[in-house]
Amino acid sequence: MPRRSRLVLAGEAHHIIQRGNNRQVFFFEDADRRVFLSMLCDALEVYGCALHAYVLMTNPIRRWRVRWGGARI
Repeated sequence: MPRRSRLVLAGEAHHIIQRGNNRQVFFFEDADRRVFLSMLCDALEVYGCALHAYVLMTNPIRRWRVRWGGARI
């Protein structure tokens, strides 16, 4: 049975966790983190989101607090 769709309310924060495939490492060096953060900043601007906090670890990326202005996650 598939999971239920998450409730998305404009202006409400969401806790998002991103993991690598089979929990594999996806940041090998600082350059990887810089590229990821650059792409994340671009996406936040395009979709009109505010990032409240983040933690970049080798796997996973945890404790993001993102406020989505009615956009789908």
